[in-house]
Amino acid sequence: MRTAAVIVAAGPGERLGAGVPKALVRVAGLPMVTWSARALAEAPEVECIVIACPPGGEDDLAEAVAGHAHVHAIVPGGTSRQ
Repeated sequence: MRTAAVIVAAGPGERLGAGVPKALVRVAGLPMVTWSARALAEAPEVECIVIACPPGGEDDLAEAVAGHAHVHAIVPGGTSRQ
């Protein structure tokens, strides 16, 4: 079965108060989004990963997941969840 995964990482992380989008906050030395991309890339079913990021954050997210061949697109999310 061919499966695509979406990492929903477009939140600004304002409540977290880290000064960066939550997906870029480091956990054990790596941005949170990197851990998510790694876990999905290890799933044999997942052939494609798309990441939704904060508008204007495409370059920062691309850097965080550089080298993950399964990541096919990084797209800007909307201005709110609604």
